[in-house]
Amino acid sequence: MASRAVKRSVSVGIALIVAALIALAGVVRHFSDFVILGDDTDHPTTAQIEGRGRFRLPPSARDVTAHLEGFQDHIIWVCFRMKPSDEARFWSSSMCSAVPSTETAPHEFEPLARPWWNPEKATLSSYRTFSTPTGDTQRILIDKDDPADFIVYVEAFDI
Repeated sequence: MASRAVKRSVSVGIALIVAALIALAGVVRHFSDFVILGDDTDHPTTAQIEGRGRFRLPPSARDVTAHLEGFQDHIIWVCFRMKPSDEARFWSSSMCSAVPSTETAPHEFEPLARPWWNPEKATLSSYRTFSTPTGDTQRILIDKDDPADFIVYVEAFDI
């Protein structure tokens, strides 16, 4: 009788472990668009880019590159190209929508050692920055050196 009770306990224990693993797999799949436990990545998803960056990629966005890092606080750097005709739509989707642009940027961006991150090279640009009282910050520079093809740099930090 005791061996039957032990076998039953082992079977119940195995069933509980299997159920817990299945549940964990479901949770991981559900939250797969979020960076968890400090995973730094050079390949964030579009949902991560738009969610952490707090803007929407315009229809003409191409050559999108990004880097996301953080654990409790997150910072994302995003660079992409867009058509000039999408500029107004892009600004309206950002945290900086109500902030007037300046033609020159003070280049307050956090340093990022990536070959695609070069906001300081822009000679003709629109720059905006916005911070919330809680410290969430977004900085955007649109490089307009090529009037037919803008390069957009976004840095967003959330607490």
